[in-house]
Formats: sequence, C-alpha cells, structure tokens
Amino acid sequence: MKIYSFDIDHPIKIDEPISLCLGFFDGVHIGHAKLIEHARRYSYAIGVLSFESSPKNIDLKNEEITPLEFKKSLFEKMGVEYLLLLKVDERMLKTSPDDFIFKVLKIINPQILICGQDFTFGYQGKGTPDLLKKYFNVDLINIRFENNQKISSSSIRKMIKDGQIEHANKLLNRPYSINGVVKHGFGKGRHLGFNTINIEINDDYVMPKYGVYLCKVCVNHQEYYGLANVGVHPTINELDKPIVEVNIFDFDNEVYGFEVKCDFIKFIRSEQKFSNIEELKKQVLSDIDEAKKQLKNKTLQIKI
Repeated sequence: MKIYSFDIDHPIKIDEPISLCLGFFDGVHIGHAKLIEHARRYSYAIGVLSFESSPKNIDLKNEEITPLEFKKSLFEKMGVEYLLLLKVDERMLKTSPDDFIFKVLKIINPQILICGQDFTFGYQGKGTPDLLKKYFNVDLINIRFENNQKISSSSIRKMIKDGQIEHANKLLNRPYSINGVVKHGFGKGRHLGFNTINIEINDDYVMPKYGVYLCKVCVNHQEYYGLANVGVHPTINELDKPIVEVNIFDFDNEVYGFEVKCDFIKFIRSEQKFSNIEELKKQVLSDIDEAKKQLKNKTLQIKI
C-alpha cells in the first residue's frame, strides 16, 4: 500500500485509474468496510482519502477509536492500494466545498468516488454528495445495520464509553483495542495476591467505561486472555487519571517495557469502591471466575 501525506495546497496526483473512498474512517468499522468492498466491483486501484487527524476540532485532543498507525494496517489488510492523508490545519478547515473539489479531488482525478449517503466535506461540512455528482461519477453507499441503524464512529465511541463493548465490537467487526507499554504500577496486584501488568496508553484513545472486562492481550507476539480493569482503582491509591491494568491468566513473565495490545471483549461490571482489601479481593476472584465462564460463551466468538 502506498501512503501519501499532503496539505491542501500540495495535492497528490495518482497516475493510474482509481476508485476513491471518502471519509475520516475513525474506527474503520463495518460501514467503512462496505465502501471498500464496493470499490472492488471496479477494475481500478482502490484508494482511500482520509485525514491525518480529526478534522472536527484541531485544538482538542482526539478520542480516537483507531489511531492512525493501526488504521494503516487495517486498510492494508482490506486491500487498499493508495492511502491519501490530508493534513488538518486552519487553511484546510476553511476550504470551501468547491475549492476542495478543484484543489484536491480534481487533481487526484479518480474514476469513481465512493462515500456514504450523509458524507459532507469542505468548510462547515457544507459540501454534499449532490455537489460531487456535478463533477464526478459517484456511488453512494447506504451505511446501515440491523433495524436500519446508522453505523457511525460517534455511536461506536459512545458505546465504548457506556460499557456496551460487545455492541461496539460487532460494529467494528473486531474487538476494540488499546496499545501501550507495560510500566511499573503501584503494586495493587501484589496487595491482592494477583499479578497484573499496568499499560501506559500511547495515544488519545476513547477510554472505555470504568470497570472490569474480559480481555485478550498480545505481548511479545503471544496472545493470552485476562481480566482488565479500567479506572482509578478507588479502593487502593486512588489516581488522578485512569489506567488500564490486566491480570493475565496463567502468566507470570517479566514484561516491563514491552509494547502490548489489549482487546476488550466483554464488560463484566462497573468500577466500585470497596470498604476494605478483603472485599476487593473476594470480588476480583469472582470477576476472574465470571471472565473464564464467558470464555466458553460461543456468542463471544467474534473476529478477534
């Protein structure tokens, strides 16, 4: 896959016929996959035009479902041949829909544009597919799910925050995941008699609802199941900001400094404050039993 980054004043010209899918593609969810699947109907190379960062507000930290590096790997697996990343700056944000067409899309020169029916572009999102149709061949894709539910990154983001992780995973067609580096923690696991790894988050991910999850962790190229706790652990050493810590089942290796990936599979319970350590320890044992029971639940056998 060829990847090009460019700004609004220096667009990229593709020298072969291309089907170009349009969108921000946060999450690279099943709706986005429909756009790319549709592009395969044509004999042209498949391209995606997206952004290097969220175009909605460059002054705020992103709460991304899929950070850029992960997004790149997903696109490559899906057969995308050209990934065009437009830099987000004030000039880009103030570009009118007509200027976007002539300064960017006309230069790229796609044979066909593919986008969702509610796709918007240009200053204040005033550009619509109807405007695109005046200059290009455009295929509009109905990005809907069960019961005609719209599939959107914002709805998936809300599901993750609300603890509806299974529903979010269904729309992503994979578990929501967070990458980070294992760092030294506060010894909470040792207080309880359980080994845990503390994951320092690399990117501005959407933070899942504070609570306990069945998870799968990839560390040192090996995969393990475990119990993840997201939050500020209010019973012991309450923190100012949340962390992700994982008790990996049947695992006792030293992995400080390792890069790990944590997939959230099933929400077990919300975070709560206990009266003492013994109450917390009893609950963690119960959580581990529940997580192991859920591993045998066939309904959890999604693409992982």
